[in-house]
Amino acid sequence: MSGTLLTYGAFSDYLEKALLKHVFGATAYTRPTALYVALYTTAPSDINPGAEVLSAGGYARVLATFVAAPDQPDGSSAMWNSTVLQFPVATADWGIVTHCGVTDAATAGNMLAWGQLAVQKQVDLGDAVRFAANQFMIGLQ
Repeated sequence: MSGTLLTYGAFSDYLEKALLKHVFGATAYTRPTALYVALYTTAPSDINPGAEVLSAGGYARVLATFVAAPDQPDGSSAMWNSTVLQFPVATADWGIVTHCGVTDAATAGNMLAWGQLAVQKQVDLGDAVRFAANQFMIGLQ
């Protein structure tokens, strides 16, 4: 799939609250043991989870690992996927994928971050969504 997660998407309210409490000593935050990338056909937001591609049609979230990306020209920090993110081949139409998110579970769980794809993708029967290593970036300004 061409395009990357827009470098400056957003952290979810869940993650923002957890990090605030952790940094300022109210409650320790335990890093997730695994991270998963999810695809969405409508935009997530801090108060709306968006519409994730339905599990029908062969869709499933993809396990992901991240490494630090080089420093950005604007001084921001970013992480990107260290391995290929290969989603299952669609066994039905998934619709137009417009956004991606990172969650802490293969199903359900908590959304941690989300952003809009630079290039939207109509996923039809037989299509495969794939992000090459270092193509899926999440950053903070």
